[in-house]
Amino acid sequence: MGLELPEQKGGLGTVRNATLLLRMLSGGERFQTLSSLAEASGLSLATTHRVLRSLAQADLVVQHPQSSRYSLGPGLLRLSGAYRDRLPLLQLLAPYLVEVRDNTKATIEVSQLVQGLVVIADRVTGENVTRVFRDLTSFHPPLRSAAGRVLLGHAELEIWSDAIATAEAAAPPTAADRQRWAEAPYVVHLLEDSGEFQVAVPVRDRAGRVVAALSATARVPFLGEQDARMEEHIARQLQRTAEMVRNSLTDE
Repeated sequence: MGLELPEQKGGLGTVRNATLLLRMLSGGERFQTLSSLAEASGLSLATTHRVLRSLAQADLVVQHPQSSRYSLGPGLLRLSGAYRDRLPLLQLLAPYLVEVRDNTKATIEVSQLVQGLVVIADRVTGENVTRVFRDLTSFHPPLRSAAGRVLLGHAELEIWSDAIATAEAAAPPTAADRQRWAEAPYVVHLLEDSGEFQVAVPVRDRAGRVVAALSATARVPFLGEQDARMEEHIARQLQRTAEMVRNSLTDE
């Protein structure tokens, strides 16, 4: 089913079309045909081909030599890396992440909510995990993690509504859950099928706005009575780190 968006011409229209096609290539199959992209985007074949060709020249898109299908290109890695290197949030948090990992033995992540998905901007692999932690997944639906729930709790109502509408759970969260996540000093969530749990806290800027979530993923203890103590210990470490960078985070 197409997006039924009007085709636009000119500079702004070209940027809009390129952005639309890149977002479409970021979902579904790795390689997609010209015709399927044109149909789903609502653009003509000629416009779709012209935009994809321009994106390919910048290495933002690649074309399979045999099938002629299109996929995201390596140029996006360069842009992503350049953005991360210049992000003040990561520059400020970076000196503390290894220390938090060492104090908790957990995997530490810095996450942000981007276009309805939790994007992991930085990660330090932990020691105390139930499996070899080599998960390179950089984004996921927000309801799958404690970090996502923290971010959703502080997100705009439209973003919350979209997340609930696409939730995979049989019983999606309620408005009361959203309020609880927004008011809680930290959120704990048991990760599915991993034997691990995640603790997450909000990272606020100087004005009090939540700009990210700082989380720790650790092994579920064998003794239930240890759960609360471990969660509180991890939460204190995360809260301390978030507070240390708060006054240096601005909207500039």
